[in-house]
Amino acid sequence: PETEISKHIVNAIFREDDIKQDIDYYSMLHEFLCNYLIEEQKTIAPNNNSAAAKILKVVGNASSSKYVSIYTFNYTELNLIARALKLSQINYTHMHGELVNNSIILGVNDGAEIKEGYEQFQKTMSPHYNSHNLLADLDTASEIIFFGLAMGEIDFTYFKSFFTKISNGEIVKPNDKKNVTIITKNESSRQKILMNLNQMGINKSSLFAQSNLNFIK
Repeated sequence: PETEISKHIVNAIFREDDIKQDIDYYSMLHEFLCNYLIEEQKTIAPNNNSAAAKILKVVGNASSSKYVSIYTFNYTELNLIARALKLSQINYTHMHGELVNNSIILGVNDGAEIKEGYEQFQKTMSPHYNSHNLLADLDTASEIIFFGLAMGEIDFTYFKSFFTKISNGEIVKPNDKKNVTIITKNESSRQKILMNLNQMGINKSSLFAQSNLNFIK
């Protein structure tokens, strides 16, 4: 009936308005978050004695080597921190975009359930999402260091194939094992990381057996 058709048309119009409003809110959130973090960056005053500063000094000094790759999942400009610590320029890759030109990437991973019209909320739909060598570097590296990552569901997408390959692969000879170091805050966070790995389908006992997995608290 014509009245039913009219209802569907009205519902479609309302839905388009809802989607547009949500996208506008998303754009506002993106802008406000950028502005907030840019202002926060101006107040950076690193503690030279902190674990983070000490690690950045060691890794940063090695970043010019073709054998070293650094990836950050933060939006913060690492070289601002490096200059405050009187370090030289650090070569690294932003995985989630950066604050320069408001190019941060804010959204959900591929595979997350997205309603029609909200596709641009996926990270990979961002015009700032770029190709990277993270998986290749993880595959070829003999020494891998994680700092400050909880291995939660959002970021674990980037590492699942790496940990799965180690824990489910063929038996590795002792001299061929990868050295995997996870630097975390305390015993509670260490256990949380292990539980997160378990929830992501990683066999923990195999992971310990197939790699030189080490936690530093």
